[in-house]
Amino acid sequence: MFPSVRVLLAVVAILIGGLVGVVAGVLAVADGASTASAVKSGGRAFGAATALALTLIIFMFGFGQ
Repeated sequence: MFPSVRVLLAVVAILIGGLVGVVAGVLAVADGASTASAVKSGGRAFGAATALALTLIIFMFGFGQ
C-alpha cells in the first residue's frame, strides 16, 4: 500500500472520530450536562471511535509494507 493511501486512511479515521466526538458532546449538552462534562464525553468518544476506526483499517488492509 502506498504511503499516501495510509495517510488518507488515517485522516479518514480521525475525521470519523471527530464527527463521533462532536455528536457525543452535543448529545451530552442536550441531556443537560455541563460544558466541561460534554467536552469530556466528546473527547472520550473521539478517542474510542478513532481507535476503533484505525483498528478496523489495520484489520482490513493489514500491516503490509
